Amino acid sequence: MASAVALSALLVGCGTSDSGGEEAAPIGADSSKAAQPTESASPKASPSPSERPLSRFEDDPAVQALRDFAAAIGKSVNDGDPKLTAANPWMTKAGRARFRKIVDTKNAYYPGPLPFTPVRVTGTSDRRQVIRACFQTDGWAQNRKTRIPLEKVTYESADFVVVKQRGRLRFKEAYEANIDCSEVKVVGIPW
Repeated sequence: MASAVALSALLVGCGTSDSGGEEAAPIGADSSKAAQPTESASPKASPSPSERPLSRFEDDPAVQALRDFAAAIGKSVNDGDPKLTAANPWMTKAGRARFRKIVDTKNAYYPGPLPFTPVRVTGTSDRRQVIRACFQTDGWAQNRKTRIPLEKVTYESADFVVVKQRGRLRFKEAYEANIDCSEVKVVGIPW
């Protein structure tokens, strides 16, 4: 399986969230304890003259943590590291367990962090944030030797959950968001 497809596989195992913001519990979780996210204030992006922000949410600490996580996963894939060492500081124990099972660190190469565009950031507390985003699931990972994309480009939506743990926001889980990403521009940024 291509490593860019890994997140799709992760979403299948985590559950779904409808476009209304109500989150489904991951498989194996007690659904009566699923938290209801509340809308947070939109951060004001301040682009530099030379660089345009990827979304209006780029100054949000949760989005920054998810970007760091995506870059660290890419580094681990490119290093051929099945333990995902570079990404470990950006994941909870549950996040690590999920990703270690599905990321292809032998055959794939990432030309940059996994591309995603946040469309909403919500939170149930200052310790838990949900980033609803459109992301590139296929076509980003390349063959390690030839650098040819492993699959045709496709996009999906997800709710990425980050939680504060030991003073840092970390990826915990992801849910399928079931929103239309056809009008959302998802940009891949090369290393």
